Amino acid sequence: MKKIKLAKRYIEAYKQSLRPDDLQTGLADFIKIATLFLENKKLGDLEKSPLISIVDKKILFGKIIRKITSIKNIDRFFELLLKKHRLLLLPALKELAQKELDYASELMPAKIFLACAPDAETKALIRKKLEMKEQKKINPFFVIDPTLLGGFKAIIGNKIYDASLKNELTKLKNIKS
Repeated sequence: MKKIKLAKRYIEAYKQSLRPDDLQTGLADFIKIATLFLENKKLGDLEKSPLISIVDKKILFGKIIRKITSIKNIDRFFELLLKKHRLLLLPALKELAQKELDYASELMPAKIFLACAPDAETKALIRKKLEMKEQKKINPFFVIDPTLLGGFKAIIGNKIYDASLKNELTKLKNIKS
């Protein structure tokens, strides 16, 4: 819980540092960079290495970041995270940045839980169905939930859509009773 609160404060500070016309680009670039750092094991190992000084890490990370974006505050923000040993917050920061970007671009964030990894056709079908229900465009984030037997559950804003197999079977059982 403390990490989420801290991540919210950091992402708010980052947003404040951006010019209003750079907000969407700054958030999108932040998500790209965060994804790169989270998915690249070598960068993660480099960040944790005690053999490389903070100054050298800042220089290296700055070079990587400047190749991805021209927004100046991003490299300063990552420098701050590195200096304060806050790169552990990166997953939460990335998720919060995505929510902020969705809000800024008027997309509804949707967390969709499935029993197994969906193919492109299934993703499109679920997205279309939820957009029809919501009457808004959504930005789906698919999560594998092995406790589901089939179907899906979706959380959009404060609404929960339960199209899971268990829920459908319960509905049938209640109709028969």
